[in-house]
Amino acid sequence: MSDIPVIEIRDLFFSYGEIVILENVNITVSQGEFIMMVGPNGGGKTTLLKLMLGMYRPNRGEIRILGGLPLEKSNRIGYVTQYFQFDPRFPMSVLDVVLMGTLGGGFIGFHSRSNRDAAMRALEEVEMASFARSPLANVSGGERQRVLIARALASDPEILLLDEPTSNIDTVKERDLNSLLEKLNQHMTIITVTHDLGFVHSLAQKVICVNRQVAIHPTGEITGEHICELYGSDIRWVKHAEHHNDHVS
Repeated sequence: MSDIPVIEIRDLFFSYGEIVILENVNITVSQGEFIMMVGPNGGGKTTLLKLMLGMYRPNRGEIRILGGLPLEKSNRIGYVTQYFQFDPRFPMSVLDVVLMGTLGGGFIGFHSRSNRDAAMRALEEVEMASFARSPLANVSGGERQRVLIARALASDPEILLLDEPTSNIDTVKERDLNSLLEKLNQHMTIITVTHDLGFVHSLAQKVICVNRQVAIHPTGEITGEHICELYGSDIRWVKHAEHHNDHVS
């Protein structure tokens, strides 16, 4: 891991009209870090990802991605959205989906050889190359998540952003996804939004807690008090690695 910052956010404020979503946000992410982002629904996590992608612009403050503005560096960021809707009757293959992530990719069926090679490399990286010609509707939820990650990898990004990647998969597939993300983290910076605090415990070096404002903690320093402050209620925190429940009060 390098100390070179790949993401720098300074004094950021963002609102929808009169509704303040994020205020006074300051974040520095170094090259090669694996960071989890947690917080309650509506706390601003997905909005913060979209600001990093350049999909939104802050009302005040600054975001620098790899030394430039987010839109200038968008081709160096891979993004896996929380929701991917498609018509299962539409004849779209796994490879078609991944080709959507290639730089300069055209309409389905009209892609250069280099784009197809990049898409196949991405599928190989997520161990889905054998499914390239399979209809997307025929693969499982966990396999579909790997396909969406491959789509994000097709442009060979330096940063990977994932929004709730474990939300629609079972525990076994979640463990497989953990292993994949650990492998990808060997050559890229990863930030993932999650509600699964056990997932946080097992992978991340840092946790970004988002609820309008932002606090950053090394993973080992996250306590029940931090979680209660963040979510504002009594919850149970399942520490997957230790196979028991800690009651947070």
